Amino acid sequence: MVVNAYTTVSTAAAADLYKFDVWQASVNRALVTGGAQVRVDQVGSTIAFTALRVGQENPDGAAAIRSLVSLTGDAEFNSLFDIQNGTAMGSGDKNFRVHIVNNSPNFQIGGDPGQKMQVNFANMNADALGVQALDLTTVSAAAKSIAKINSAIDRVSAERSKLGAFQNRLEYAISNIRNTYTNLSAAESRIRDADVAQEMIEFTRNQIVNQSGTAMLAQANLLPQGVLQLLR
Repeated sequence: MVVNAYTTVSTAAAADLYKFDVWQASVNRALVTGGAQVRVDQVGSTIAFTALRVGQENPDGAAAIRSLVSLTGDAEFNSLFDIQNGTAMGSGDKNFRVHIVNNSPNFQIGGDPGQKMQVNFANMNADALGVQALDLTTVSAAAKSIAKINSAIDRVSAERSKLGAFQNRLEYAISNIRNTYTNLSAAESRIRDADVAQEMIEFTRNQIVNQSGTAMLAQANLLPQGVLQLLR
């Protein structure tokens, strides 16, 4: 597709003072209308032409389409923007997989699988809260900044409440685990005491049986001697 980017601003009065965002919008509209998968952006003090395809696209049943941006300007356009003609091709393949890793902290709060608690922390820096660059130069801008600050305070308060709930759950889990440990120790102690008592009972019974057998054997040895004494 060929887009005459300069004609989008050349018809305006004082074209050299035309706003870039207006020119950018007109060029992007022309690209969309023409079906070109290219976007024009401002990156610092430069103009970036970006292909919307990633590397190489492989449609089903069709040949692969490569990512390509080719820029060709006439002398007037190149002189206005101080650019050079060129062609850039992408690398890689658009048919890719995104692997998302959950790195949220997980705490095992029980003895069985699945007895865990996941703790999520939201981003609370100035950029995430929208208070990185507040404008206080005008009354209306200051009012908008106050609204942003109030919204940021509400988000921080909600996050602190959530963290407090996580802390309470962890403290309850710790207390429950301590009670379980105490109960298990007491149960083990009772089991050990019961085993010792059982062994003492068995030992005493064996002693009684042994002593009874010895006494009966002694009595059996005395009977023949008594008969011999009668025969004498």
